Amino acid sequence: MKNLKIVAIIVLIISFGFTAMSQQKIYKIKPIKGKKSALVQSQDLGTGMTKWSVSLERLSGQSSDIYLPSDALVLAEGSGYNPPNPSNSMNINSAKTADGFLFNAKGPKNNNIQIHLKKSASSNSSYTLEVNLRQGEKYEFPIYYLPNQYLMVRGSASDYANMVSSISSNQYFLESLSYVDDELAKYASEPNLIWWAEAFVGVFQDYVDVEAIGQIVPGVNFNVYSFESQTPGSTMFVWKCGEERWLIPIDQGNFIIINSQQSCATVSGIVKPRTTLCHFFYCPPPWDSEYDSCIAKCESDPYPINVGVSCETICQQMYDIDGDYGQYVACRDACRHD
Repeated sequence: MKNLKIVAIIVLIISFGFTAMSQQKIYKIKPIKGKKSALVQSQDLGTGMTKWSVSLERLSGQSSDIYLPSDALVLAEGSGYNPPNPSNSMNINSAKTADGFLFNAKGPKNNNIQIHLKKSASSNSSYTLEVNLRQGEKYEFPIYYLPNQYLMVRGSASDYANMVSSISSNQYFLESLSYVDDELAKYASEPNLIWWAEAFVGVFQDYVDVEAIGQIVPGVNFNVYSFESQTPGSTMFVWKCGEERWLIPIDQGNFIIINSQQSCATVSGIVKPRTTLCHFFYCPPPWDSEYDSCIAKCESDPYPINVGVSCETICQQMYDIDGDYGQYVACRDACRHD
C-alpha cells in the first residue's frame, strides 16, 4: 500500500502545472444534504486563510473543514433530497456485470437513464462512471478508490453541470434515481457493494436517498462534498484524512468530489513549487500554530531537511514528460527564488 501511495503522490505531483494566479480565486462547495440540512460556516484565521466548516445534521457532532485563501470567492450550494411523486411508468432493473455494476431505468418517450460503474481502462483511476441519458447524451467521470475508504471523483465541471441540469429538469430521471437504494438492496452479499454505494452517493448526491442507502450499507461514508475551481491555471490541494495526505492538482473548470471515512481537512491555493514541497513533505498542516514558522524555515534553506523529492527534481520530471525546456527553466527558477 505504501508503494501505491508513493506512486500516486508522484503522479499527482508531476501532473501539476505551476501557474501563477492572476485573477480572483473562485471555489464552489456543495455538501450533500439528503433529507436533512447542511450548515456551512466560515472563520477568517488572519493568516491569509479562511476555515470553512461543513456540518451535516445527520452526522451529529461531526464536520469537515476546508482551508481556502481568504481573498477567494466561495459559493456554498446544495438543495437537499426531494424526489418527485412516482409516476408508476418506470421500468427499473440492475445487474452485476463482469466489470462492475449496471443500473437501468426506462421511461416513456425515450426518457431512459443508464449508469454503468465499471473498471477503468485507464491506469490512473480505479473505475469509470458512465451515465447515458436519452440517446446520445453521455457523460464519463473517473473514480479513484484510495486507502481508508476514501473516494475521489474528478472531471470537467461543465460536463457535471450539464448532467445535473438534465437530471434535475426531468421528472423521469429524478424518479429513476430515487430507486437506486432499492436496487442496491438486492446485492447485500456483494463485497463491492460499499464501493458501488460510495460512487452513487458521491456523484449523484442530492438526487439519491442517502439515508436509505446508509441503512442498506452501514459502512457508506456521508462525509461527502464537492468543490469546483474557477481559478485560472492550476491550484494545488493538499487533502488530509487522519494520517493520509494527498496532493491533488485541480485545473480551472474542473471539480473534485470527496467521500471520506472521517472528517477531513484540506487547504488550497498553494501554487509555488518550493512552498508546495515544504507544505506537503516537511511542515505541519496550516491550521497548526507552528505552520508559518516552519514554512519560513523550510523556504529559507537551499535544500530543506527531510523534504524527500527536491523541487528541482519535480521540475526535471515535468520536463522529461512534457518535453518543454522553457517550462523546466521557469519551474527551476521558481524553485530557487519563490
